[in-house]
Amino acid sequence: MRINGSLSAASIYAGADTGPDDLPGTADDVFAAATLSALFVGGNDRSSVIIAGTASFIVGTDTTGLALLKKGRILGVTIRGAVSDDTRILASILPRVAKLGGAQGVTTKNDPALSRMSGILPHHS
Repeated sequence: MRINGSLSAASIYAGADTGPDDLPGTADDVFAAATLSALFVGGNDRSSVIIAGTASFIVGTDTTGLALLKKGRILGVTIRGAVSDDTRILASILPRVAKLGGAQGVTTKNDPALSRMSGILPHHS
């Protein structure tokens, strides 16, 4: 995925299909583990959520979360500009290092914007 400019409040869910009605959170939604071979943002990334391999989390009437699928992965991450504190780049499998804000070799497991999380994430709209 290549974005030459900046991102602001973007929600990108690789592997999610809203189905024929094109409405998220309805019965015809389909989810699959997805792979982004590379994520490149040429400018800043402010308040965005980028997830590879996600599914709705539903318990009773609570549909406010997402779960990461085990085989969802992002193989490379480069963001040339600043990354805001509330940006999240999530997948079960991430590269060991990423390039963020011009820095070379940011360790993904130590950066709060990049997470190998499993479980429940707050819904971002």
